[in-house]
Amino acid sequence: SEKSAGEFLKLILKTLKIQQKQFAEYIGIKPSNLSKLLKGERSINYDLALIFGKLFNHDPMLWIEIQAKNELSRLLHAEQNKYSVYSLNDLLGNHKNAV
Repeated sequence: SEKSAGEFLKLILKTLKIQQKQFAEYIGIKPSNLSKLLKGERSINYDLALIFGKLFNHDPMLWIEIQAKNELSRLLHAEQNKYSVYSLNDLLGNHKNAV
């Protein structure tokens, strides 16, 4: 299964031996919010993506992409039927009929 952005962050902190409480304080968020972030209950916003990018010396877009990919995948699995009804052929067919 896909790793969430939070799991990825947790791994980085563990590898660098950075305590979660210390990390939360350093980036200016509550430890409880960091905990939710690591569990995937909270999203990584653009502000945090930029902070993590600067801190860990990589492209901030990485965080946004991981998160977007997971969210799209989650939605698709949760509501497959909702999305399966959309078809360009139907749209174009219906449009011709409407004219």
